[in-house]
Amino acid sequence: MQIAASHLDMYVHTNWSNYLKFCYDAFAEYKVKKLGQENILNSFRKVKQFSLLLLKESSLMDTLDVQLWKDQEHPSLFKFKVLKKKEDVCDCQIEFYPDETTSHRKQQFY
Repeated sequence: MQIAASHLDMYVHTNWSNYLKFCYDAFAEYKVKKLGQENILNSFRKVKQFSLLLLKESSLMDTLDVQLWKDQEHPSLFKFKVLKKKEDVCDCQIEFYPDETTSHRKQQFY
């Protein structure tokens, strides 16, 4: 993804909250690829807790890549690396609440 002006803080660096959004977006895309478009509602999970470790800065027009993997000991915990030119910019962990069924989610919206 490319950093846009709306991602910046008053110091013209990527605001920390956007790194969390980038990681959540990567998780949702991963789930859609894994489960298919027909199960898209299962791609959106509620966040129980998260942690971010900002290691370097990024700014306007920088291109970032997000890598993710599931923690082997905790199935609801995913780990992320945000990279700029293959250098680690941010490490993130997101623990999600357990999966809900699609039918349960549909009931919540109606």
